[in-house]
Amino acid sequence: MKTSFVTLGIIAMAGGMTAFVWKSLNRQATTTTAIDSVAQVNPQPSTPVPALSSKPASSRARPVAAGSAHDDNLIGNSDPKSRDYDPMLLLTTANATPCELFQKEPRDPQFADGRESVLQSRLSQRLRERIKFDTKTNIDCHTSSCEVTVHGASSLDEMNATLKAMEPSGLASAAQIEPRAKDAANYDVNVVLLYSLAQRDPTTYDQQLKQHEARDASPTKP
Repeated sequence: MKTSFVTLGIIAMAGGMTAFVWKSLNRQATTTTAIDSVAQVNPQPSTPVPALSSKPASSRARPVAAGSAHDDNLIGNSDPKSRDYDPMLLLTTANATPCELFQKEPRDPQFADGRESVLQSRLSQRLRERIKFDTKTNIDCHTSSCEVTVHGASSLDEMNATLKAMEPSGLASAAQIEPRAKDAANYDVNVVLLYSLAQRDPTTYDQQLKQHEARDASPTKP
């Protein structure tokens, strides 16, 4: 059986802390990282992400392997308006983060409307079953990414409980976690989810959500 993997890292930046979660597409088990401090100022990207391509469709190339002699032809995969757009390639070839890619992507209603709906349903159910305090979830999707913000935590422990309950590594190909503190008694969990080309397909993603739902009964409420 093919082995899946997850790499978790904490990237310290001026003014804040960002947790970055990377996972393979066939991930079954789940791992998250606890956050022990939160800055009230959101971290800024250490380097700007390259502008996404806006070349016409006729000039977009089909996908090729990174590191080949045709790397320059990856333009089709870097243009959010292309049918071949795959942000997972930019995650590695352009050293971009999920948060940076989300900010660069335009909103595609065909993807965003449906993805916001299924995520809202999935996370509302999961949070009700796994945490004992009330939460409010806001979701904003673009082309192949979504920003999920959960309000309601009043301490670091509750924020970590929210993050664990969400299980972001089971919801996307990659996730960037940005904890935010409004004040000493209000903590938001902000997660940017990044989807591969295949995961943009509603039928494919529905299968992934069913795997996420199958783990609902595991941990009980704290």
